Amino acid sequence: MARKIGALLLAGVILLGGFIALALIGLLVALATDPFYPFLPFFAPLAIGAIGLAGYLMGKVVTRLYPQHPDRKLWQFGAWAAALVILGLWSYGLYDFFTTPMHWQ
Repeated sequence: MARKIGALLLAGVILLGGFIALALIGLLVALATDPFYPFLPFFAPLAIGAIGLAGYLMGKVVTRLYPQHPDRKLWQFGAWAAALVILGLWSYGLYDFFTTPMHWQ
C-alpha cells in the first residue's frame, strides 16, 4: 500500500512540474512574441514536448516501482493518457489566457 501511495505522490509531483513548466513556457513565449509574432506556432511545439516528457516520466514511475506487476502496461497507458488530457487542457487554458484580450484593453 505504501508503494501505491508513493507512486501516486511521485506522479503528482511530476504532473505539478508539468504545470509549472507549461506556465513558464507560456510566459516565455508571450514575452518573446508579444507585439509582432503569433503565439501558437512558438508555444505548441514546446508545450507538446513538455507534455510528452511529463507523460513519459509518469509512465516510468509505474514500471519502475512495479516491474513484475501484470497490469503495469495498463497503468503506464493510464498515466500517459492522464498527462495528455490534464496537461493538454492546461495548455489550452494558457493559450487562451495569453492570446485573449483583457477586458480593459
